[in-house]
Amino acid sequence: MKIIANVYDYQINQEEFDYAQVLFSDCSCGEKENNKKAIDYLIDRYLLLFEADKFGVEVTDEEWNERIFEASQKFESQDQYFDYLKEHKLNRIRYEEFLKESLIINKFLDKFASFIKDRVTKDVSNFAETNSELFSCCPQAHVYNILLLGATEENFKKLMHYRKEINTLEDFKRIADLYSECPAGIKCGDMGFVTADTFIEELDSVIFTLPLNEVSLPVKSKLGYHLILVTERNDNPHFSDDEKKDFMLNCLIDNKSELYLHCYVDELRKEASEKNKIIVNI
Repeated sequence: MKIIANVYDYQINQEEFDYAQVLFSDCSCGEKENNKKAIDYLIDRYLLLFEADKFGVEVTDEEWNERIFEASQKFESQDQYFDYLKEHKLNRIRYEEFLKESLIINKFLDKFASFIKDRVTKDVSNFAETNSELFSCCPQAHVYNILLLGATEENFKKLMHYRKEINTLEDFKRIADLYSECPAGIKCGDMGFVTADTFIEELDSVIFTLPLNEVSLPVKSKLGYHLILVTERNDNPHFSDDEKKDFMLNCLIDNKSELYLHCYVDELRKEASEKNKIIVNI
């Protein structure tokens, strides 16, 4: 099978590239741009796998089997399962390996996020103490997002089905972890705190009007269809000054932690490129 790219000792083959192309197929972009998104997604994924392996992150057979079982629950029959694999240009073995890799990456990112959050909290707390006048609350919300790429009728129906399965925040996180197709290629589900007019435009009105802890109906955007859940919002007129400050502090911590993560991935890519460990054959 054709090798599309090498990242350290990992090989990105044609099958994986085909799968990523399905995820990042956007009719508003040209083929070259969509291909770049697909290959960047795969390169970042393998850079994180390399780091996770370097730090000894592993998953147990029990964790892997549980993940495979959870993933199988979205299919009503074996035929539907094989239709899904065919649609996404995957074979069964590679799909199950993909689930294992996702578990490893998420475990590594959880450790990374915890370390970064501790560091960022100290920095931001010092900033908050000396700049308290900046903490007059602008609209902010803690958002959870499940995205299926492509605004198709099938994706709309899938999200309606998932919505029926969500009764708690933990349900939402579990389904996001299993099914959400976040284009960032890193992690989806909990988007942290977002500010009005800085998130996806089509979702702004939903985020700032949806009742707290209620799952939205599928919302269409240029990326596809979303389910949205909002757990906190600072438009509550009963917030005290201290509560507003704490809320804004959390927003800054989340936003800066996300920035650190993206910078970290950029540094991994730069380091690998300088060592000639990323070779793209397309």
